[in-house]
Amino acid sequence: MLSVRRATRALAAQAMRLRGRARPRWLIVLAYHRVLPRPPADFALDRAVVDADPIEFELQMERLSTFASPIGIDRLLGFLSGERDLPPNPVLVTFDDGYRDNREVALPILQRHRVPATFFVSTGHVARRRTYWWDRIAYLLHHTTADEARLRYPTELVLRPGAEPERARRTLLRLVKGMTGLDLERFLGELAPALGVRWDDAVDRHIADETVMTWDDVRELHRAGMAIGSHTRTHRILYTLESDLLDDELAGSRRDIEQAIGVPPAAIAYPAGRSLRALPMVTAAVRRAGYAAAFSTQPSPIRVDRPAVEAEIDPFDLGRFAVDAHTTWDRIGLLLAAPELRAGW
Repeated sequence: MLSVRRATRALAAQAMRLRGRARPRWLIVLAYHRVLPRPPADFALDRAVVDADPIEFELQMERLSTFASPIGIDRLLGFLSGERDLPPNPVLVTFDDGYRDNREVALPILQRHRVPATFFVSTGHVARRRTYWWDRIAYLLHHTTADEARLRYPTELVLRPGAEPERARRTLLRLVKGMTGLDLERFLGELAPALGVRWDDAVDRHIADETVMTWDDVRELHRAGMAIGSHTRTHRILYTLESDLLDDELAGSRRDIEQAIGVPPAAIAYPAGRSLRALPMVTAAVRRAGYAAAFSTQPSPIRVDRPAVEAEIDPFDLGRFAVDAHTTWDRIGLLLAAPELRAGW
């Protein structure tokens, strides 16, 4: 098995070297959330968004800088507008949400290897010091001692967090991601007592201060040459919102970032990552808010061997490959070497 792995690595490295001398055909965009040491068993927040430990992330960035051409989002936007070319074997690194470890852990590693990155920030959580809703759900499930919990809003629902904790978590996440018109604060407000767990402003603020970037952190990223993009105001799922809330999430987040760093963000990453190509009313709202590009987490490379117009690239449906805790450099290297074989991602 070890010899097969070594041979695969060697072939991937050779393929990337060859791509490094050729006109680029594909752009790969990688999406991260958190960079932390492997969470312990008593980790109370959502471990699914811890995508790499610092050692693995450093290896990934070192190899990217060696075998590929990391670019900033300005270079991509220049290509999409027809004003700039891309280097051989280009790759764009992105982060979603706005976790504090992005600045504390990821930024020094990116700087050491001269890898530019784009950080898509959920501005309401930064400004109001609020815990991300998926971490809030994870915290409540982690601390509950209830064998059964009954919810009445937005629908009658029975959870069995003691016997089926993962099923309960998935059920709650699906509800938030799929329920049109959901009053999120009411839902979360009723979830805590149903699970028998204390949740108040003090708990909320404490967790947020431990995990969510401040505006000073965002400005530090900006001063370091990293790009700041929008991830909406409250990370609501765009296709579940009424038009007035949709406009506030999109345009409001863009204003928040401009006020904080002096530059409006050019791009947005869709919360939950679903492609919105089939929802023209939502993508029209994204355009109306002033964004020039938008990213999903549909795992698809971007074809760049022709001008963007000829390649029929939709700048509001740019695919990204979501990195997670099981993603090694070998997997990323194979993706860069042979994007055409991406089905296994």
